[in-house]
Amino acid sequence: MRIWLSDPDRVTDLALAFRRAGCAAEQLGARTLVIPRHVATTDVRFFVNAWRARHPALGVRLTTPESCPRWRARRRTALHPHAL
Repeated sequence: MRIWLSDPDRVTDLALAFRRAGCAAEQLGARTLVIPRHVATTDVRFFVNAWRARHPALGVRLTTPESCPRWRARRRTALHPHAL
């Protein structure tokens, strides 16, 4: 799962909060964190919503591969190779 934050200064704060909770979060770019696949999506959403309660002005977007438009487009193309 990927977590995008509107404020790049808060990405490190969220990553540290995840690490203190025992979850490895890897920073990808200035505004994005990557959470390992084995971590339950529900747990990540709950954790981020609780953390965000302390930062109400912050914009947050959570995406999984299935919710990413690029991933879905690549999958459709992979399923239909004759469409190339």
